[in-house]
Amino acid sequence: MATVARGSIGQLKASRNLRKRAPVNYCEESDGEQSEGEVYAPIVKKSRTRTTKAPATREHFPFLSLPAELRNMIYDLAFPVPEDVSLEYMTHLRRRCARASNFAPGHTGLLRVNRQIFAEAAPLLYRANFVFDDMKAMFQFLVNIGPCKSQFIQRIIIQDLRSTSDLNCHAAFTLLRGLPNLRDLVLSYPYISTESSLYRSPSALATRFYSIAAHWMEEVARKSGRYDAAVDIIDISRHVKRASVSRLMTDEEHSQCLSGFTQTLRGHLHNHR
Repeated sequence: MATVARGSIGQLKASRNLRKRAPVNYCEESDGEQSEGEVYAPIVKKSRTRTTKAPATREHFPFLSLPAELRNMIYDLAFPVPEDVSLEYMTHLRRRCARASNFAPGHTGLLRVNRQIFAEAAPLLYRANFVFDDMKAMFQFLVNIGPCKSQFIQRIIIQDLRSTSDLNCHAAFTLLRGLPNLRDLVLSYPYISTESSLYRSPSALATRFYSIAAHWMEEVARKSGRYDAAVDIIDISRHVKRASVSRLMTDEEHSQCLSGFTQTLRGHLHNHR
């Protein structure tokens, strides 16, 4: 017990002999005396500001300053469009569309650069002859591209009008009203003939065509000022079938079929003026 007491007393004396340190003050000292209740704000360390260099600006190539002929050559290389673009109706990921079997659109992102490039390049991209398997393919194609692009189409070829219902044909021909630059509409009737039965005659086919395309022909008449202006755009394909054998009509056969078809159309248009 004596030993423990002596050790504790010694430790107490040693702690009293320790060097007394002055209290540390982290506030700035003023020249005057501190008044009671006065609070000093702590010293705020200044943050280091990092200076970042601005990225070097790239000089863009002055594409629009090139001559128009040279720009058209570049567009031809960017959009290698064949003479005929064949389109067929299909469904992709449960969505109806028209697929081109012999055409890849190329660098279509060029059309999104600005409005001037779109106005210059889009007519070259849609300058081909668009060949549709049926009216469903034409309807889906015109719906997907919209009126902004369909206005550049100038020539359409419809392979078969018999395989599509009148309702689909009527909807597809109504979309043709948004094609102000359409110059040729070629209709293919494989079994048309001036010597066959009534439903294959040019007059009967023209009557059915008028029932599904009347709105489009009336729109063409309104813009041109002539009631039969749409008839001048329509042509009949020379490809026909006889006993499941395809052949080309002679010039005389084609002239007779086209004359009977257009005369019947003009008669219907004249009666509904």
